[in-house]
Amino acid sequence: MAGGELNAWRRGFTPQAELWNGRLAMLGLSVGIALLLILRVVGGSHS
Repeated sequence: MAGGELNAWRRGFTPQAELWNGRLAMLGLSVGIALLLILRVVGGSHS
């Protein structure tokens, strides 16, 4: 399968959909962890 084919938007249980699902899941996880860390650093001084 060509590299351009793997980046295509395809619906269903296809290798392309699974790649995009993994990319978006990692993006969401990274944003969530970064947000938690930022909130802990900024809001952690209230004791």
